[in-house]
Amino acid sequence: MDKSTQENVKRGLTPKGKSVLKTFLGIITTLLLTVAWVLIVMYGIDYGKMYIDESIHRIEVKNIENQGELIRQNQKLNEEISSLNREIDHLRTEILELNQEITAYSLDISELKSSIDIVNTSIEDSVVLQSEIANRIQELDNRLLTLRKSLNILLEAP
Repeated sequence: MDKSTQENVKRGLTPKGKSVLKTFLGIITTLLLTVAWVLIVMYGIDYGKMYIDESIHRIEVKNIENQGELIRQNQKLNEEISSLNREIDHLRTEILELNQEITAYSLDISELKSSIDIVNTSIEDSVVLQSEIANRIQELDNRLLTLRKSLNILLEAP
């Protein structure tokens, strides 16, 4: 026997024992590696779940913040729309007032046109009347001349 075999025999290891020991150590190593692998996989799954849960939570928080911001923006837009509606109502009122004024001015203009027509008619009538008066005066003038001539003839007569 060689020296290593003698030492193994002193330790109580025979070639058969050595084979059993190798098998036992292989099984233990496999079990330890399997347990380590299972723990790593479980930790990975738990870490993945935790990461996904945190991501979902961050997204939910962000959505809540965004929803709050959208609500504030919506309120601001509603206030602006209300303000614009008030301005539109004010403008409508002004337009109605302007339309009433325009209607009143139209009536005034119609009355002025009627007055101008009446004045024009009066002026035309007065022009015609003046012309007739001028004609009558001329006619009276002519008669007066004729009467003078006749009077002069009568005065000259014995």
